[in-house]
Amino acid sequence: MVWTQRNTGMVASNAPRRYVMEKLARLTEMYSQQFNSLVGRVSRRVGNRTNGEDVVQEAMMKAITYIDSLGVDQPIEPWFNTILNNSAKDFKKQDRLDGMSKEEATTEPADDTHIREEFIGQLSEELEAIKEPDRTALKGVLIHDWKPGEVAQYSPMSANHIRVVLFNFKKKMKEKYGEEMYEDMRS
Repeated sequence: MVWTQRNTGMVASNAPRRYVMEKLARLTEMYSQQFNSLVGRVSRRVGNRTNGEDVVQEAMMKAITYIDSLGVDQPIEPWFNTILNNSAKDFKKQDRLDGMSKEEATTEPADDTHIREEFIGQLSEELEAIKEPDRTALKGVLIHDWKPGEVAQYSPMSANHIRVVLFNFKKKMKEKYGEEMYEDMRS
């Protein structure tokens, strides 16, 4: 038997058939019991129930494909929810790309670059007025497009604290510069 490192620890790449069948049975049971609630939750994120059903079914297919990555004693719901969330993100990304022509999807208009540079300039000026370590955390999120959790790994602040600082900063910028700059910070 060959052992490989996976996210869940050491697992056998050719797991005994019994374990695979047990995991598939648990997955199928969870899927049939929670299908409607999963679709309802995802539907809010992807626009409608039909798309929600498609995303849940796609997540189930991925889960079956990667069933070996699930540990024998690992709870199935968090593992499946990760797959479901990634499937919803993939759907939304693909949905955005479907609305664009091939040229629009691969190139950005030249005007956006200038607007982005101007925006970063204004943002940098505002950030200089903020004390450390909040300033560094905000730069990581707003300028470098890192997530609060990623910034928290290298910061003395927690991800939740960074989110609060970010919320307050965006609120201040919305009041000072109006809705347009606030919308730029959301993207």
